[in-house]
Order: sequence, then structure tokens, then C-alpha cells
Amino acid sequence: MSSYIALSERICLRLMAAQDWPIFLRLNQDQQLNQYIREVDTEDVLLERFKQRCKGLDIDCGEWISLVVESVSGDFIGLMGICLIDEALQQWEVGYLIAQDQQGKGYATEALQLLLPWAIAHFAVHKVVARCVATNLGSARVLQKCGFKQEGLLR
Repeated sequence: MSSYIALSERICLRLMAAQDWPIFLRLNQDQQLNQYIREVDTEDVLLERFKQRCKGLDIDCGEWISLVVESVSGDFIGLMGICLIDEALQQWEVGYLIAQDQQGKGYATEALQLLLPWAIAHFAVHKVVARCVATNLGSARVLQKCGFKQEGLLR
């Protein structure tokens, strides 16, 4: 069984695997990339998170299906995931982290446009949500392009 779940002319999404630890660590330790997401954790904490996220599709509520975004030639672009946040309501959350040198090329939008129909086809998805810091204009544009509507503003 292939670990690729979706592909376009430019990119492919595949399940994260053990060999992806170096890229996971690099992106999750990048202060600038994580300024809109969370404080950078220690390597030990990141390793535990990585191990949990390599479970493939066998997840429980609150756990992420983590994906690697690559060019069709195999170049690393970033990470993306989807998480069941409310089983009763079938609400899912999406997130993405694109390497700095790959930002501004439309990859996040394209990857999210691949992920959403795949998730809807494979899971009982009623609603997909995303969180975005108000000052993260690039991420807000990605979500708008993918059909997300702003429902609120967390303070």
C-alpha cells in the first residue's frame, strides 16, 4: 500500500513516516515558522509528538493524521495534518507548516485543496475548521482560497 494519499501536477501528500524525523524536527524548532503556532518545544517533547503523529490513519479523537507535502520530484515542501476534534459532531481541524523557502508559491493552498476532498471521502466529515492568528495574513489567504469562512476571532 502506498503512503501517498493525494497528488496533483506539482505536489503530493504522503503519510509521515520514521524517516521524516529530521524534517519534522527542523520545522518544529524553527522560531520564525512557529511564531504563529506555539512556543518551540524541546527535542524530547518533539520526538514524542513525532512518534504519535507517525501512527498513520489509526488515530483516536484528538490525534493528528500527519502528512508530508512534497514536490512530485520528491523535494520537501512542508507538513500538514488533520485531526478529529469532536467525534460526536464529526468536526475536524486542519493545520500546515510550510518550509520558509517554499512559502509564497501556492503550495499550502494546493495541499489543502488536495487534503480536503481526500478527508471527506475517507472519513465522516461534517465540518472542517482551522485556526489562524489574525496577523498571519498568508495563512488567512490560504484558508480563504480554500473556501473557509471566518466564524470568530479569539482574543
